[in-house]
Amino acid sequence: MAYLCAFEIQKRATPVFFSQLGSVAAIFGLIIGVVWFREDYAATIWLGVLVVFAGLRLANKAPIRAEADTGSLSRPNPAEKGRQSSHS
Repeated sequence: MAYLCAFEIQKRATPVFFSQLGSVAAIFGLIIGVVWFREDYAATIWLGVLVVFAGLRLANKAPIRAEADTGSLSRPNPAEKGRQSSHS
């Protein structure tokens, strides 16, 4: 089932999102191991998990764009995705 879901996600998601699924799956594997199987991991493993989360956060952070009219900085609105700006 997971194998088929991976192809569906690959079809619907962007390549960057799909490439990050392996990292997320590995982290959840660690968490499942701790919760269900009472596994014990070193602090360096959990430090690695934090680094992966930081990387995911940076990779998915919306870019900041400069507004030409006001000079202020803002993040793009996902609702306006694909629409052209009417600032002329």
